[in-house]
Amino acid sequence: KVGKFDLVTVASKEEGKSSSASFTGTSESDSLIIRDISYKGGMFFIIDSQALKYSDVGVRDIRVYLDDRVASNDIEDGAQPGVAYLEDPLGGVEPDGSPRQQGNFVELLETEDYFIPRDNEIYQEDSGYELGMIVLTSPLPSGKMLAVSYTRTQGDQDIQVGSSAGDSLRLKLIKQYDAVNGTEWEHTRYYELKNIYDLGAVDIPEEGFQFNIRRSSASGEDLDVDEAGTPLVKVLGLDVDDGIGIGSSLIDPEWVDLESGLLIFPHFTPFCPDYDTTNFYYAPGGGPDPEYYADEFGSSETNCLVYSKETFKAGDDDYYFVVKYDRPKTSFYLGQINIIENSEVVRLNGVKLTRGTDYTIYYPAGQLTILAEEAKEPDARITVEYDYKPF
Repeated sequence: KVGKFDLVTVASKEEGKSSSASFTGTSESDSLIIRDISYKGGMFFIIDSQALKYSDVGVRDIRVYLDDRVASNDIEDGAQPGVAYLEDPLGGVEPDGSPRQQGNFVELLETEDYFIPRDNEIYQEDSGYELGMIVLTSPLPSGKMLAVSYTRTQGDQDIQVGSSAGDSLRLKLIKQYDAVNGTEWEHTRYYELKNIYDLGAVDIPEEGFQFNIRRSSASGEDLDVDEAGTPLVKVLGLDVDDGIGIGSSLIDPEWVDLESGLLIFPHFTPFCPDYDTTNFYYAPGGGPDPEYYADEFGSSETNCLVYSKETFKAGDDDYYFVVKYDRPKTSFYLGQINIIENSEVVRLNGVKLTRGTDYTIYYPAGQLTILAEEAKEPDARITVEYDYKPF
């Protein structure tokens, strides 16, 4: 168990194929490949679309709840019965006709289970209170349900969203526990941010940093420009200030946080500009700043599967990033996607690691992040055995 995240109570009973991967240190000649479907998943969530879109709207008094759907630990964890609604339960009142999900919820602890970005974290000068955003400290496992209550502030007006008063919680649902394809819960996809990518290490030195975006081609000639010849880093909004790039790349400095090892696209759905048909991310008539050439993407250039699917199969990716720097990497792609939960065995220099303490893993994308300090040593050897669901 990591904080309130019960990660190991239910062993995986799914059948899959076994595989393994190993990684040994890194050097400046190494390149890291990051695919468009390998965003840093299950961690970054918007809880209030109004705060995201409008500068005069914010949030406060955020409370975050998890239903791990394991009834046997509800008493021990102090779970409370409640209902999570798709529509905002304004004033803590049940919204008429809204889809709902009953559950037993444990309140998560700020700083231990999640944090609210502040002071130049994640989104430069904007804070989680201004954007209505939370960040989990570990990826949210599948089969779990995430919900919130908070106060929305607009000028002098405070609006309560959800309520913890009484014997039963009334909450706003942020993440449904199962697949939402073609269901009334599909709208909850918007809450998870999928424009943030892990660069594979922290405290990356700017000197020697290189980054490029390419598109896979059946011919084997993967280009870094679009059909009009415009570099993809410019098409996707990462290079607006010509000649002002970070390291040896063309990326404008505001979109890369080398200290935390994160790449952040200015658009919320960069590979499918028209994915949001509900004005969830932008006010009507609004859009990303700076200029976003991908608005001119043809249908043959988009990859909307990044945002419309929860699990991926081989061939779902279309674009990939090539990253190069002189720094031991601590985040790795295992070579397979849809890893079966609880199937992995991770070792560092022969010593078995503990999930949540020594590493985190995002199963849908096959993305492993080592937390142990020893992984930063140039000769560190990491081995992983795991099962995955083949297609």
